[in-house]
Amino acid sequence: LMSATQPPAALVPMRHGKPNFASDNPGPGAAEPDPKDPETGRQNNQGLEGMSLTPDGKFLIAVLQSAPRQDGGDSGSTRQNTRALVYDASDLAHLKLAHEYVVPLPVFKDAKDKTKVAAQSEIVALSNTSFLMLTRDSGNGQGVKGEESLYRKINIVDLSGATDIAGGPFDAADKPVAPKGVLDPSVSPAKLTPFIDINDKAQLGRFGLHNGKPNDKDNLSEKWEAMSLVSVLDPKLPDDYFLFVANDNDFLTQDGFQVGAPYKAEDGADVDTMFLVYQVTLPNLATN
Repeated sequence: LMSATQPPAALVPMRHGKPNFASDNPGPGAAEPDPKDPETGRQNNQGLEGMSLTPDGKFLIAVLQSAPRQDGGDSGSTRQNTRALVYDASDLAHLKLAHEYVVPLPVFKDAKDKTKVAAQSEIVALSNTSFLMLTRDSGNGQGVKGEESLYRKINIVDLSGATDIAGGPFDAADKPVAPKGVLDPSVSPAKLTPFIDINDKAQLGRFGLHNGKPNDKDNLSEKWEAMSLVSVLDPKLPDDYFLFVANDNDFLTQDGFQVGAPYKAEDGADVDTMFLVYQVTLPNLATN
């Protein structure tokens, strides 16, 4: 642990006027939180899911998985407007909030033609004003009941034209920036540009993988939640990088051992840790 800092009040989960970080998943014999969901602040299990230092090491970017409760985060269809926090990391022991922006998460239609928001699962900073963001659906893939993912994509997020709301009224819990999911007209959000479709059937097929039926070992699992960039180290391709994208197998195994005892995941689930590697071109990244 290098340091700790408290996010703006708008992100702190509040119950009965007090900070309460319970996420409604009590262990055996433990009491459930009251109320089940926070009144304001981050929704249960929707915390700062992505965090990354900029290539120059001067800034730390952290992004909430989806919108706070007061900004539509109480519904899977209105939680689109999440927050990106940009911290001055020149002194890691004393982080300072330098900027804050609204990031509009992508939306998609589910199997019942209902609009859903793709929550974000990971980011990689490209500069202090841009980052890669992995967003996806849930409940679909190897090891879970749903077979075919409807949305798994990596977008490039550009903060340069967005409204900086750091330290302003929207940082207070009682001033929503997007009440019921509708963004305040005074605020310009970040811009998203599609970059990689993880569910691309042709690309997956090159390596014997697929998205959907049959729900077997070659079907992508549900939780893709890690990204990292490394140079290809080719003098002829100075702007080319390998982008590693990895899953979280969620401890779904038939040969597990936890809390002093062996276990088997339900329904025979046995999910491997997997890495997908893309070669991408990112001009001028080394100078950012």
